Amino acid sequence: MSWGAVSSRTAWIFLAVCVVGELGSSALFLASANFDSSKTFDPKFLLTTEARGADIARLASLLDMFGYLAAIPIALYFQSRFRDETGITFFTLSGVLFLVMGAMAAVMFAFALAPMIRDYATASSAKDASETVFVALYRFIVFGVWQTLNGFLAGTWMLGVGWIAWRRRARVLAGVLIVFGLIYAGGAAAHISGIGPGS
Repeated sequence: MSWGAVSSRTAWIFLAVCVVGELGSSALFLASANFDSSKTFDPKFLLTTEARGADIARLASLLDMFGYLAAIPIALYFQSRFRDETGITFFTLSGVLFLVMGAMAAVMFAFALAPMIRDYATASSAKDASETVFVALYRFIVFGVWQTLNGFLAGTWMLGVGWIAWRRRARVLAGVLIVFGLIYAGGAAAHISGIGPGS
């Protein structure tokens, strides 16, 4: 299967866009938790951040979406570069699924969770029910999709392509991919085993 050729220059451009988007998104998510890293993954705290928190969370999610989508050409570049290697189509599919699922989760965060934060601040009743729904949706998006499902997809993609790159003597690229692949896969395994936060 051919996914289309992507040049190295194009891949570098999209990598830069991806890095800027993800760094900006991470900074904004931290800002939504009042720069308290211990509250970054606390949905009950996020729910009480009112309109300011809702706006920041929405912008952070949209930047995250663009970061994921900007990385798709990188996956296609690896596929083009290693197109003759066994397994590259499978690993590329894992990478594209990781990026699309991540972008979809970011859209859900922006257009479902962020409005719930704003509504919660002005609601005069049924706050307990709103909190229950918000926490459940937050856990599904953050811990379920981003950190567990996507962890396995990203780990499969990066470890697979890293292994191919190592065989092709692209040792620096291989090292970077394998390290990040182990981080993603390890995080997913931690959530599955109940060790990770929110598990």
